[in-house]
Amino acid sequence: MRTVYIADDGKEFDNEFDCEHYEWILNHTHLNDIKCYDKDGKLFEDIMADDTYNYCQMVVVPTDECARELSDLADYTGYCYYAHITEAGTWIFEENGMDGKFVKSR
Repeated sequence: MRTVYIADDGKEFDNEFDCEHYEWILNHTHLNDIKCYDKDGKLFEDIMADDTYNYCQMVVVPTDECARELSDLADYTGYCYYAHITEAGTWIFEENGMDGKFVKSR
């Protein structure tokens, strides 16, 4: 016997977690509009990647809807620094000793 999980768009998975993750991404399309850059200005390809989160120094959020979905991403992944980003704009990561947060650029 084999269990197949089918996403809302018809894509099939053998693993329930992979299917749920795929559907979560399908329901958060505005994340594709957000741009994350490292300290050298290199654009990261995948906003959900650990390297993006760990090395991102600037986040460009074009709309408030993107900001809401970024907040959802923070809740979903535990990437808590993204939770500081509350509205559209350019956000710069400011370190404060062992901690830091994203601050909206003026």
